Amino acid sequence: MKNLGFYSFIITVIVLAVLGAKLPEAGQEWPSTTWPFLATVILSIASLILWRKALHIELANSTKGNDGNATHSASGQLIEKALSEVESLNISTKSSTENVCQNIDRILRDCIYPFLDIKDREFIRLGFSNAAEIYLELAYSERMLNRIWTASSDGCLLEAEQVQQEAIAGLRRTVQKIKDHASS
Repeated sequence: MKNLGFYSFIITVIVLAVLGAKLPEAGQEWPSTTWPFLATVILSIASLILWRKALHIELANSTKGNDGNATHSASGQLIEKALSEVESLNISTKSSTENVCQNIDRILRDCIYPFLDIKDREFIRLGFSNAAEIYLELAYSERMLNRIWTASSDGCLLEAEQVQQEAIAGLRRTVQKIKDHASS
């Protein structure tokens, strides 16, 4: 259905270009292709709707696991893992700045970015408003992790320690929002 909608949309756009290029005959106000042009516009709109609806159905089906909550538990586990790793991150004036940066890179790569990759499914599953609340908190947390990385790479480990607490608070709020919206 997705391919049918996509290809029929492409074909109708090409046909529209051909039909729209014909000039009216001498003495006529409209070209002889006016009615076929209008019919093709309607067919093009229907093809576009079919294509988008098929994509939406495919995305909705891909969010369902065996019990319907597999995506939620996997996404919640990613953020909980990030939270525990940030909490266990040992930043002190004696820490290796390179080690801190590598740990932050790993947390972002293994926990945060995979969660961002499934945002389309989460928006469909949770609805725009609920998913936006979660992703707003996650964006704040990701920003704090990037600030830890920057402060560490600049050698300002005291600032990195302070920002770590903000990142932990942001990730806790994200986990709480995920749990709140899972129960609703």
